Amino acid sequence: MTAAGRAPASSASTTWAEEATARAWAAGDDLHDLLDLPRRLAVSVASADLGEISSVVDIGSGPGDFLAVALERSASARGLWTDVSPAMEILARTRLGGFGNRVQFVLTDLADMRRAVPAGSADLLVSSRVTHHLGQSMTANRQQTVESISKLNERLAVIDGDTGKIKRWWGAYGKKPDDGELAPYNAAAAPAEQYRSPVHCVALAEDGLLYVCDRVNDRIQIFHTDGKFVSEHFFAKNTLASGSTWEIAFSRDPAQRFIYLTDGQNERVRIVERASMKELTAFGRGGRQPSEFFGVHSIAVDSKGNIYTTETYEGKRVQKFIYKGISSVARGYQGVPWPKR
Repeated sequence: MTAAGRAPASSASTTWAEEATARAWAAGDDLHDLLDLPRRLAVSVASADLGEISSVVDIGSGPGDFLAVALERSASARGLWTDVSPAMEILARTRLGGFGNRVQFVLTDLADMRRAVPAGSADLLVSSRVTHHLGQSMTANRQQTVESISKLNERLAVIDGDTGKIKRWWGAYGKKPDDGELAPYNAAAAPAEQYRSPVHCVALAEDGLLYVCDRVNDRIQIFHTDGKFVSEHFFAKNTLASGSTWEIAFSRDPAQRFIYLTDGQNERVRIVERASMKELTAFGRGGRQPSEFFGVHSIAVDSKGNIYTTETYEGKRVQKFIYKGISSVARGYQGVPWPKR
């Protein structure tokens, strides 16, 4: 960042290799305090009851502050510093010099990290800005790399917003997370007893129920905020690849009667009755035209009930769907809601 708090105009590949820019960023700028919460999170994770932590990988480590916190809190751990910037490596070697041979330095881009870091080598992954300069499609394509490095599977964590302290966490069905290997997804098999990567959304309703998208398992699980399991519900259960449950938004009526569920694999938005968790209808299809989708991802509802969607990968757009009230529609898939002239 520049002293004025604005991102430099040049590309990441040249900017972050320039020593002057790297030093200016590390010295602090208008937004430097944004590191405070990630630092507190690193402290909280490293000091939580995770068992013995022997290896920490800091992805996009920059000057090494984040990795230093983790190593200070786990005295027996070894750290792996990774970044694409040689200038940042110079700063990090100074910042982390006191840890001696506990730290290994690897200059690598996230795209090449599988070659630089052995699969399953990390007990703890830390990162603050690894994808800050990447587009949506690049970020999504790097997700698998990060997952392959980590030994830990996905879980849901409750974090104190003021202190950054992790208060509690749980896995599928509210159970203790199991980090064992999962067989490939099979719709005909018994539901997995743990989450697959990534657990892709969490949404808290006004009545206190917590909805979790276990995307690759094609399901939503519902909990109380203390982690007590309520129920699970599958949507398009035969969906493979990226899965069918991407993100949730609630309708704006006081009871939040409906859920709007994005499905970026099948390219549609599903409308679900929240009380029964039954799919009432769905709209959209794959494509580039209005009301079609290319990786429909996030979803939001404004105060008037209008629906907004974003598209990841190469979709790269926002669409708005105007709320027209409640009326009878054909149950099931209704196709593309083309604007009427």
